[in-house]
Amino acid sequence: MKQLKNKIIPGDVSRRFRWIMVAALYLLLIIWFEPMLDFLLGQMAFELSAEGVAALNEKKLILAAWGFGLLRSLPLLLFLWLGWQVMRSKQLPPPGLSFPFSIYLISGKTAQYIGMGMIAVALLLLLRELGMLATIFIK
Repeated sequence: MKQLKNKIIPGDVSRRFRWIMVAALYLLLIIWFEPMLDFLLGQMAFELSAEGVAALNEKKLILAAWGFGLLRSLPLLLFLWLGWQVMRSKQLPPPGLSFPFSIYLISGKTAQYIGMGMIAVALLLLLRELGMLATIFIK
């Protein structure tokens, strides 16, 4: 039997810089989210009493939980979308999608199983995020 050579899809160097910039901006947004929330909540008029500060902290707790939950869900939604594309096309990487790094071309049932695994992991982690948000409102 003749063994087939794996086809290597070369990485797109021009996309590498864009991916790094998007990742850096995402991390910057996560780092700055809580100080921005503190600033915006500090601009609201509230009583300088124990009850006023407690009410402001309650609002901050809810807004921070929702905000960080949404920020953590963005990469999971991207991973879910990529898994869907891989499963639908039965090819990794999906046609028309270029990666910033070199990758072996995987096709057929193997790629479809990889796509299903990506979808399962993304959905499991998204359900975990929903569970974490639900615990905020159950208290």
